[in-house]
This record gives sequence, C-alpha cells and structure tokens, in this order.
Amino acid sequence: MPARTKIVYTLITVAIIIFVPAFLFLDLRAATSRTNVDSQVNSHSIGEPKIELASGLHIYVEGKDDFASRLRAVLTEKFREDKIKTLNSESLEAKYDGQVLAVAILNRSVSYNPFYPSASLGVLFTYSSSGNTTYFNTLKSGKSTVANLSTDKSGEGELLIEGRLNLTDNTNGIISLKAYQKHLAEEIASNIIQKLASARRVLGTAMAKGINIVIPVGLEKMMPTPISKAASEAGIERMDYSMGMPVGLLPLNGTVVDEIKAFQILTGAEAIPIGAGGVNGAEGAVTLVIKGSDSRVKKSLQTVDSVKGAEEPLVEPPDCRDCRYPRCSLGARA
Repeated sequence: MPARTKIVYTLITVAIIIFVPAFLFLDLRAATSRTNVDSQVNSHSIGEPKIELASGLHIYVEGKDDFASRLRAVLTEKFREDKIKTLNSESLEAKYDGQVLAVAILNRSVSYNPFYPSASLGVLFTYSSSGNTTYFNTLKSGKSTVANLSTDKSGEGELLIEGRLNLTDNTNGIISLKAYQKHLAEEIASNIIQKLASARRVLGTAMAKGINIVIPVGLEKMMPTPISKAASEAGIERMDYSMGMPVGLLPLNGTVVDEIKAFQILTGAEAIPIGAGGVNGAEGAVTLVIKGSDSRVKKSLQTVDSVKGAEEPLVEPPDCRDCRYPRCSLGARA
C-alpha cells in the first residue's frame, strides 16, 4: 500500500476516533432550532389550598434513561434559580408530604444526526398542592377521569394542575447528542414551569386575596354537558382525528358574566333568551326579550346600540402546507 494512502487512512481513522466521541458525549452546539410547543393546561381547585412553592417542591420525572435524568436535572436547576427548594424522587409515591410535580414522557421520537436532528415528544405533567399522585397515574394510563379533590381536617383545600405538551423540533447546524438532549429538556422544562406559574399565579393570587375571577362569555358558548365531563373527554393527546387543531378545555372557577348578567348589572333589566345563532354577520348572536321599567328597557337599547356593528378582529387561518397538527383530518380542505 502506498505511503500516501496509509497516511490518508490514518488521518481518517484519527478523525473518527476524535469526532465520534465528541458528538456523543460532549456538549457541542453551533446550530439553530425551530421548536414548536402546543400545550393544554387544566386547573382544578377546592377550598383554600397552600400553593407556596418556596416551601419546597417534590419533583418526579418518570424513567431512568439519560433523557429523563437530564430533564430532571434541568427542572431542578430552573426551579432553584427561582429560589424554590426541590426534592428529587427516583420513584413515584402515592402521597408526598408536600407539593409535587410529576412528569412523564408519553411518546418520544428522536432522529439524531450531528447536522439535522429532529424530535417529536408528548409530555404529561401534574402538580398537586397536597402531594397526591393518583390523578397523575390515571391520566398516564390514558383513562378519562374527573378530578376528585378534597379538603383535609384543617380545612385546607387542594389545587391540581394538569398539563400536556406536544413538542416538535427541527435543528440545523452542528450539534452533539448531549447538547441536543439538553436543548429538548430545556424546552420542555421551560414550558412546564411557565404553564405551572401562569395557572398558579392567577388562581393562587385570586384565592389568597379573595379576588373574584370574572369570566365574560356569550350564551352561544352554552353546552348541555357538565364542564368537568367535557374537560375530561377533550384534550390534544386524546384525539385520533380532528377537523383542524385538536384542543382541550380549561375549567375555571369564577363569576360568569353572560348577556343576562350583563343587562342586570348595566341596566337592571331582565334579559330572557329566546333564540340563538343566525347568518350574514349574526353568527353567534342571541335573541333576547328585555323586561323592566321603561327607563331600564330604553337604557338597555342604548347599551346595545353603542356596541352594535363593532368590527370583528381579523383572523388569518394557518397555512395547511405548514401544518403542525398531524391529527387534523381536513388536509387540503381546511
């Protein structure tokens, strides 16, 4: 074999010995990522639960592989950056002695190469202010259920937050396997913490300060199914097919203000629904009979006239050629 050929083979062998371990074990990244995360969060509460995370939070991430360990480490690091004490749990307990965040990767598809890695992950997480993980196990099994909350002997209530994330990622550039796993773990952890903080912030502040949450909603949204039942049946991950984007429902405790309540507050008149729906701009409208004194009825008419003809916001539907919802069955007909 010519000396030049031997040198070339030697250089190639050395390059393989150096670069393959580097891409597998070192944290190397010079790449850009396109990451999309679709989420669904449901909150359930009863009584006045203690939801101060600073007092300590148990963290359980299902799995003992490298990615589960990395996700657990990233969650711990991010919570500690916010001055939140964390306690990692290697195994899932039925009941913890404090607040608990439980996370499971329901489905994971990762295609790795150093230049064009891609991934699709489905994640379930639940937060329980009482440390109860029964609901997490039920959801993880794929069963539809209604949250069963209770207060303890001291009267302290319970807050349960359920979340689902669907993450898709496409990365271009040069990136090691360790760096790519870290990138995915950071995206998941950031979204979990963001969703958890948003739900806690709204519900927790309202309950702690006695704030009444006002829910303005039109009568056209009325449905004959109890909200708890509808929320347990809906969900992004629970649909095999959908005509458009699959969705979930977020039960929210508060004071509902519909058209009936609005007329009562604004004018003192009684509003009685007798019809709903329409065409040519009346879609979603309701037909009401207004009863009351002459002054209240006239004030009601003035109120309606002041908002009648309001322009609808411009809504641009997504381009189906860039669809992020694989369960959508419409295809080109969307």
